[in-house]
Amino acid sequence: SPQLCASLMHQNAIRHLPVVDSQNKFIGLLHDTMVLHKSPSTLSIVALCAPARTITPNDPLGKALGILSTSGSECAVVLDKQQKPIGLFTSTDAIFLAQHILPASCAARRAASTPALTIGSDTQALEVLTQMLRHSVRHSVVVEDARACGVVSYRDLAFSKPEDIWNCTIKSLMQTQELVSCNERSSLLHVVGLMKQHNIGCVPLVNNDGAPTGVVTRTDIAHMLGLMTLHDSTPIT
Repeated sequence: SPQLCASLMHQNAIRHLPVVDSQNKFIGLLHDTMVLHKSPSTLSIVALCAPARTITPNDPLGKALGILSTSGSECAVVLDKQQKPIGLFTSTDAIFLAQHILPASCAARRAASTPALTIGSDTQALEVLTQMLRHSVRHSVVVEDARACGVVSYRDLAFSKPEDIWNCTIKSLMQTQELVSCNERSSLLHVVGLMKQHNIGCVPLVNNDGAPTGVVTRTDIAHMLGLMTLHDSTPIT
C-alpha cells in the first residue's frame, strides 16, 4: 500500500522505491513526493509510480552521471539482463565519487543553485511546504535578520505530524543542531566533505555577512559530475 511504502521510505531514509510486477521485472519508480501528496487512499502503487531512466551494471560511469545531469532525474535504476532491478544509482552515490573526480580548484558557486529559496523563521510550516512543492525544491534556507540560521528539508516537513504542519512555525520545527554552511568562495570539494561529515544533502553558501547567496545540494554536485564525465567509459561496477 502507499502507506507501507511511505513508512519504508521514512524508516530507511530513502527517497525512491522500484516497483516490480509479479515476475520481479521493473515497471516504474515510486518517489516519496508521490506517496505523500497524491491521494494514497484512492490510487494504487502502479498508478503512483513514474517511468525512470535505467542502466546496466556494465554501462559507463559517464552515462549514469549524465542521466542525473541532463534528464532532471534524481536516480537511475540498475537492471540486470532479465530487466529486474538490482540497485539504484543516486546523487548520494555521486557524493562518494566526487571526492575522486572533482579538481581542488572547482569552486562551489559553479555548482550552486542560485538564488537560494529563503524563508523567515516565523513562516508557517504549511506555507513552506507549499513553496517547496511549487518550486520543485527540497530545501529552504531559514533566515533571521538576513543571516542564514538553518535549513529545512522537504522530508522534515513531509514526515512531521499533521498538527505541526498546520499550527507551527518553521522555527519551532527546526532541529537544534548548528547550521552547516560555508563561504561562497569555498571549493566544491569542501562542500562534499561537509555533506559526508554531517550526512546532509544541502549546504548553503553565505557571504561574509552570513547572508545566503545560494545552496549546493547532492543533486547539484551530481549534475556537475555528469558534465565532467560525459565521455568517461569506466563501467559503473
